[in-house]
Amino acid sequence: MTPEPNSTFSSAAQPPSRFAPGLRRVLLPATLNVLVLLTLLAIVGAFLGAERARRLFNSSLLIVFWAALAVLLLIGLAALPRLIRQPGLLGMHLGCTIVLLGAMWGSERAHAWQKRHFGIDKVPRAQLDLVEGQAADALYDPNEQPLARLPFELALNGFWIDYYWDPGVLEIRTDDSAQGGSWQLPAQPGRRLDLPGDLPTLRVLRVFRSLALGEFLQDDPRGELNPAVELEVESPGGGRRVIFVFELHQHPGSSVPGLRLSYRSFVAGEKGYFSDLVLLDPAAHRQQHYLLKVNHPLHYGGYHFYQSGCRVAPDGRWVSVLAVVSDTGLTAVFVGFALLLGGVFWHFWLRPIVTWFARGVVHGD
Repeated sequence: MTPEPNSTFSSAAQPPSRFAPGLRRVLLPATLNVLVLLTLLAIVGAFLGAERARRLFNSSLLIVFWAALAVLLLIGLAALPRLIRQPGLLGMHLGCTIVLLGAMWGSERAHAWQKRHFGIDKVPRAQLDLVEGQAADALYDPNEQPLARLPFELALNGFWIDYYWDPGVLEIRTDDSAQGGSWQLPAQPGRRLDLPGDLPTLRVLRVFRSLALGEFLQDDPRGELNPAVELEVESPGGGRRVIFVFELHQHPGSSVPGLRLSYRSFVAGEKGYFSDLVLLDPAAHRQQHYLLKVNHPLHYGGYHFYQSGCRVAPDGRWVSVLAVVSDTGLTAVFVGFALLLGGVFWHFWLRPIVTWFARGVVHGD
């Protein structure tokens, strides 16, 4: 018998859906309207600011909205069998549903419900203030009201700020007003300035942002700003000596006969905050150092700790302010996004490629 044309790719007859066509006709527009409303809410939330947007999306009305969206996505999987038969569509819809459910499980109201029914005592978000040289476990709200205590402690060994810094220039002037002159030498290693007459030649050896004076010279990133230039001074007779020119203060050995030297650098703003932490958990017999910096949080004990800010205590010590965020529901959100992206990748890229190769094999191309 001659096979039917394209019989290889003909789909097997599918049993009719248990759901009436009328339900599907209602489901699709309803889901579309909900997605349009979600888009509008996202646009509005972008202009409200973080705190007001958080209150909006955790309000009672929006909780009903999130639940309705999750129900619509689940009903769609049952009412539209094609979503289940195609892995890409299934991954996209399941991923959206799991992301939504994970976010709801990590909300403030869900945390309160978990504490009431399961005894899970976690706060969704809080603030932890660490004073330099001390350990702490007390969590506070933004108004400094106590919320809870961690089952472990964090100690702050040290705190420092990194800056956007430009080395700037050395400014040179002569002492003799009758034969006065002024010059500028860029503070870059290797740069040289040959001064006229019997004045010396200057050459930049090294530039320091935070020069720490001691047995060894070092640019200490943890120290306060102390810009300085290491300068070689060569006299017309060939003699050489090395001096340091500081921006913030005069050094006894930085004078050059006949010249007045000053150094000026530029700080464009704060670049990052750094906290040298020690995690202390006696129950788990754990003591661990961790360098916390912006966008590199510490995850431990069901919380993420983010570098949020800093201030100076009345006694002059640094206080590092950490934002503490519960990780409840976060694993489900990550799994959902993985399914969503995997479904998109399969449906729009891999599946067409596999289908194209399969047709070539069948037709002998």
